[in-house]
Amino acid sequence: MLLEGEKHLVNEEDVYHGGFSTLRVLTQPDRVLNEAVGTGFMVWPAAYEFLDWLALNRSPETWKGRRVLELGAGPGLIGMAIARWGATVTLSDQAESLQLLRRNVALNFSDDASVSVVLLDWREPPSLADLGGPFDVILACDTIYRKELVEPFLKTLRRLCAPQTEVLLAFNDWRAGPALPAFWEGISDVLWYEVVDPNTYAYTRRDEGKGNRWLCVLIGGAWPDASEAID
Repeated sequence: MLLEGEKHLVNEEDVYHGGFSTLRVLTQPDRVLNEAVGTGFMVWPAAYEFLDWLALNRSPETWKGRRVLELGAGPGLIGMAIARWGATVTLSDQAESLQLLRRNVALNFSDDASVSVVLLDWREPPSLADLGGPFDVILACDTIYRKELVEPFLKTLRRLCAPQTEVLLAFNDWRAGPALPAFWEGISDVLWYEVVDPNTYAYTRRDEGKGNRWLCVLIGGAWPDASEAID
C-alpha cells in the first residue's frame, strides 16, 4: 500500500512515508474556516485513499513519461506522489492556494522540472494550449463538494480533455453529498466513464468519528465528437 507507513503531524507539516519514498506536505488547516473561503489548505481524507487506490491499481511504471494535470491540487500530495513515479505533473488550483502549493513543491522537488504549478480557476479556465497541453491524464480528487461549482468543473474538464486524455476522478460520498445529483446529471454530457465498484474499496481510516466511508473512482475520457472548447 502506498501510504501504509505512519503519517506524522509536526506543527503544520505532514510527513508521508510510503513506497514512493517520503513527501513533506505543509498544510494550513486553520485557514479552512468554511468551504466558501477555500478548502485547498489541507489534505482531505479522500486524498489518502485515492493514493492507496492508485498504488493498488496502477504500477509506478505506468506513469513514467506521462504528462499529468491535476485539478484542485490543494497542497499537492497526489500530484507530487505521481511525479515521484516518473510523470511530468502540472498542479493547478485557485490563486489563494498557489503559495502553499509552490512551497510544497520546493520542499520535495529541488530544481526539478517534472512538477509545475499553475493558476486554474474553473470559472475562467484557460485553453489547453495555454496550459501546455494536451495531457495524457487529467485527475482530480475530492473536487465534488459544492453544487455551484459542479458546472464550472465539468466545463473545465471538457475544455481540457483531449481525445487521448484519460480522466481519473475520485470523491467520497459524505463530502460530495448535495453536489452529487448535479454531477451525475452532467458528467455523461462531458465524458464517457465507468465507475469503479465502491464495494471493492472502503475507507480504512476514520474521519472525525464519522466511521468508514466509500471511495468512488471514475475512469473516463472525452467523447469522440467532443468539442475542445466550451463557449
